[in-house]
Amino acid sequence: PDADAACDERKNLHCTKTHKISTWNIRGMSQGKLDIIKREMIRLNIDLLGISELHRKDNGHFQLDDFSVYYSGHQELRRNGVALIAHKNIAHAVESYTIFSDRIVAICICGKPLNVTVLQVYAPTTDAPEDESERFYTKIEEALEQVPKKDIIYIMGDFNAKVGSQEEANIIGRCGLGERNKAGDSLVKFCHENHFRVSNTWFMQPKHCLYTWTAPNGQHRNQIDYILCSQRWKSSVLTIKTFHGADCGSDHELLVTTFKVKFCNIKQEHIPYKKLEKRSKWLSAETIKVADQRRAAKATGDRDEARRLNAEFQRAARKDKEAYWDQRCKQMEEDCRKGHTRNLFAPVKKIRTYFTARKGAIKDKNRKVLTGQQCIRSRWREYTEELYASTSDPETPHDIPVKMEPAILEPNNKAPSIDCIPEEMLRPVPPVAIKAICQKIWETSRWPKDWKRSVFIPLPKKGDARDCCNYCTIALIRHASKVLLKIIEQSLHPIIEAELPESQAGFKRGRGTSDHITNLRWITEKCHEYQKNVYICFIYYSKAFDFIKHDKLWKALGYILSPFLFNLFAEIIMRKELEIGVKIGGRNINNLRYADDTILLAETEDGLKYLILRIKKESEKMGLHLNIKKTNIMTTAGNGAVKITINSEEIKCVKVFCFLGSMIDRTGDCGPEISRSAMLSMHQIWKSKDISLTTKCKMVHAIVFPISMYGCESWTLKKDRKRMDSFELWCWRRLLWIPWTARVTNKEVLERIKPEISLVGKVTRLQLTYVGHMMR
Repeated sequence: PDADAACDERKNLHCTKTHKISTWNIRGMSQGKLDIIKREMIRLNIDLLGISELHRKDNGHFQLDDFSVYYSGHQELRRNGVALIAHKNIAHAVESYTIFSDRIVAICICGKPLNVTVLQVYAPTTDAPEDESERFYTKIEEALEQVPKKDIIYIMGDFNAKVGSQEEANIIGRCGLGERNKAGDSLVKFCHENHFRVSNTWFMQPKHCLYTWTAPNGQHRNQIDYILCSQRWKSSVLTIKTFHGADCGSDHELLVTTFKVKFCNIKQEHIPYKKLEKRSKWLSAETIKVADQRRAAKATGDRDEARRLNAEFQRAARKDKEAYWDQRCKQMEEDCRKGHTRNLFAPVKKIRTYFTARKGAIKDKNRKVLTGQQCIRSRWREYTEELYASTSDPETPHDIPVKMEPAILEPNNKAPSIDCIPEEMLRPVPPVAIKAICQKIWETSRWPKDWKRSVFIPLPKKGDARDCCNYCTIALIRHASKVLLKIIEQSLHPIIEAELPESQAGFKRGRGTSDHITNLRWITEKCHEYQKNVYICFIYYSKAFDFIKHDKLWKALGYILSPFLFNLFAEIIMRKELEIGVKIGGRNINNLRYADDTILLAETEDGLKYLILRIKKESEKMGLHLNIKKTNIMTTAGNGAVKITINSEEIKCVKVFCFLGSMIDRTGDCGPEISRSAMLSMHQIWKSKDISLTTKCKMVHAIVFPISMYGCESWTLKKDRKRMDSFELWCWRRLLWIPWTARVTNKEVLERIKPEISLVGKVTRLQLTYVGHMMR
């Protein structure tokens, strides 16, 4: 009966169109190789290409012109790695992809009436330990358990195994090559247990169309790359062979199979995303011509010529990349000469930003991994509904005086919401009309339904990227609603300012992160100077701006404006006067706050524990929850070890903590945090001869020095002056390309650069400015 059902299902398949899927071991993604692979896919009409030995870190997916790339690599090392590249012909039918390891990646394609699941794998070599090979096949079986039973399944890749020409019933055909080895026995055993067949061995082809790998000396050839098909759907495979005319500089051949199945379009909801820019084609026509000559030499069997052309291609690709950067640098110099500052620094931002691929999986409540687009979208909808479950529209208190003066939205390039209306379109609207609309909304206490709809953008934070809790949800609200919110903010701003104490520095005019960085450093420094102990707790709230009970905020004052009203919210929690704290200059200081970044201070361990318990209790009344796992404590007492347990959960003790972007040390050391990463990330610009020295100096003063001087208002320069001077001279020497072996004095370097003020002078000027700010 099962066989009859399978036959009926195959008859119902709309096999009206053939597709080509292939696998290729590219032996590393070197410079320019991805563009060559794209050209080969277009030339041979390949719809889906599986890649082994990608040699790329991390995992995710990204768009590349007309192709979608789904990849999985090692987290730390550039080894192994697999990927699947889908052409736009079938990319519209991709429902999901799943990462299993740096050797296995799967993709699900929506078909009619059944879906197609393709696994790309890369097996350990024969030199690897035997248990590693066993773990590899065990991992594939675990992946197959997550695939629906009815799906048409293909497994392809470099198995590093020889199955030989010995026939095996319904598994191995008579068209194999060579003798079976131990790794081949493992592959045959896997196919037998999971009902797969090795498709390579079932199609009669010339021998040169069967082998997939050639030794570097050209004397040995083997068949080690395979495409496995589930026995139930063996008739879907029409043909399979290697293409020796395809070339990307690898010693493996491209293995291509043709099969019949109908793919379906997946309807996407309209979301106003910014259109992706087309990737610049930096490979020149001469370099592509060399690649074509290499392919022709490989097809004729001239291995020496192919090896020579491969080296020539790599040299040419590097030169093309340098020429591409030179062109961009010339444009940057031109923008600087014309005074186009935005155009000048836009490429710099792209250079300094590291590439991060999008993730294609998320976990549900039960920690089960979801991969389908519809499932992921439903999970995010469920998560956001739970997150804002306490958010209701409370009755508006009309005793708050609000002047309906039309607010002006300044141009800031903000993304539009679901209505796709940019803020520029609101400028021609008469202020009288805006005032009338806002007045009616305020009087009726009814927010327009369209204004309640928004687009949520999840931004990943630290931690598991598959957990919704490790994302910061940003809501893109309509620009029209921002007008009313701006009016309310302007009305409530003086009332809020009057209620907030000095310990709160977030969202306050004239206050910033540098204030509390300086305060905390001075407190630890003074305690160290007077031999007093101080115990510090860095509070971490779970989704602080999202879990607020807005009805409580109404009792405090005003409307739902989280960034500003959260300060009042935190003030309700911290308002009760306590004698516990650090006494400096006759004042008792027990907390420092910047929005939701809260610090608790005490002179004893018991006092700090009491403060934590009290803040935890008061916060839970208002709907906020402390994340004990991410909360940290620090002390200047003894060796810095302290143990505090809250609800049977121990708080982590640290000796260095990053507070508001600045590193705080338990010893009270306030030395400069000199980091050379900002300088090193822009080496393409510094080495360019098309950018003048004047422009490079402007970039150093605008980007490198401000990053290095962050939080410098509290630095002590007596001990670290030489360190700052050496960093500044190191930057200038890199601009001038002076090697460390050259006998060039620092005086000569400064004469060439002619800086208006030194880095130490900049820091001193900022410190004096901050002193004046404090005195005012």
